[in-house]
Amino acid sequence: MYPVHVQALAAGSADDLLQCKATKCLFVFDFDHTLVDGNTDTWVQGVRPELQAVKRGKHECWTDYMDRIFEHTHRAGCGHEELWAWMCRLQLYPQALRAVQAVAKCEWAHAIVISDSNSVFIDWILQQSGVRAAFREVLTNPAHFNSRGRLCVQWCHSHSCQLCASSPNMCKGALLRGYLECSHGYQQVVYVGDGRGDLCPCLRLREEDTVVCRKDYSLAKRLAAEPSAVSAAVHVLDFTKELGDFIICTYLQ
Repeated sequence: MYPVHVQALAAGSADDLLQCKATKCLFVFDFDHTLVDGNTDTWVQGVRPELQAVKRGKHECWTDYMDRIFEHTHRAGCGHEELWAWMCRLQLYPQALRAVQAVAKCEWAHAIVISDSNSVFIDWILQQSGVRAAFREVLTNPAHFNSRGRLCVQWCHSHSCQLCASSPNMCKGALLRGYLECSHGYQQVVYVGDGRGDLCPCLRLREEDTVVCRKDYSLAKRLAAEPSAVSAAVHVLDFTKELGDFIICTYLQ
């Protein structure tokens, strides 16, 4: 077990930069509250006021609840175009866009998304922001419009991970491990996230890897409360003010 190194923006070291430039680096981005300053699943419920009355069951999986929300959305007459227009109002904020565009320009750096949102919403927002091609893969809950024109979302996968036990759907740690096993050659991983679902993949990182987490959000709080739980260095940032500048100055220049 190794100590957590919680650092502010100014603490990005020359060693971090040299290591990243000398190796093949994978940037892993969460989506909600990381690349967009909001939650796609709660944002969509604002498209029609009556959706606020659809409550989640006590033991209902969140993804199943969202699929039920989409059934109510369809019954309310909200189709593809209206959903697209509403969701595309939630775009990447400037510092996130700066980070993604910079990573995309580096031949030795790749980027993926791992998110518990869904494939339709993420693709829409990335395309609207002009950066869908920046990501080699989007690992998330699969979604599609069925023959009735109704948006449907399915589980990404079931799991037995105790760290991710709050939801039977999706272990981000397993998704990251599977991606790395099929994508050889990354000497360094930079994981950018904010929520409790990001804890599992962060705890699987090595000393040479890095966690970049959002200040005052649950991931940063969990890592600060368990200072011996993670091997990677940890940087805590105000994402909307610092994320792009930090990634460029620390890893890409």
